[in-house]
Amino acid sequence: MSNNAIDPSEERDASGIREVTYKKAATREEAPATEVSRTSVQNVEAETVMMNRSNSQTIKGSRVVMERSGARSIEASSTQMDQSGVVSLGSDNAVLLQSRAVQVVAEEARLNRSHVLFMSTQKAEIENSQIVLFAGSATGDVKTLFTPVTAAIAGAGMGVVLVLFGALVRSIFGRN
Repeated sequence: MSNNAIDPSEERDASGIREVTYKKAATREEAPATEVSRTSVQNVEAETVMMNRSNSQTIKGSRVVMERSGARSIEASSTQMDQSGVVSLGSDNAVLLQSRAVQVVAEEARLNRSHVLFMSTQKAEIENSQIVLFAGSATGDVKTLFTPVTAAIAGAGMGVVLVLFGALVRSIFGRN
């Protein structure tokens, strides 16, 4: 959240959630946001969501900024994660900095020192990151363990191994 200036005069309620104004990094114009800091919440839905050292089940908003936070599900037009984690991320534009995700579906994504299990994107910029299964187009330091083609080949190979193992077990123990 270093790109945003928050009015320090605004008071936080006991739940760790407050309405704030911040300055957008590019235009420096003020915009309202919902800030969640040092707390756990079930759901957050706002135009702009800013999370710091918090976690949430679901987050929905146009812009989501997370720092040292976690979420089960995020749906946003723009998402920036810094040292954070998410299970499922759906976003038009996603930036992951030293973050982890199980599933990322985005039009455009940028990863720096991050780890993703499944990623589908039209355009990705990858730097010092790891992706296990990737579908889309990427530039940069791409390190994927499986592409859709290699995953299909690995799955077929595993299927053959299971069929042979099943036949071996049936031949040893017989059928009743």
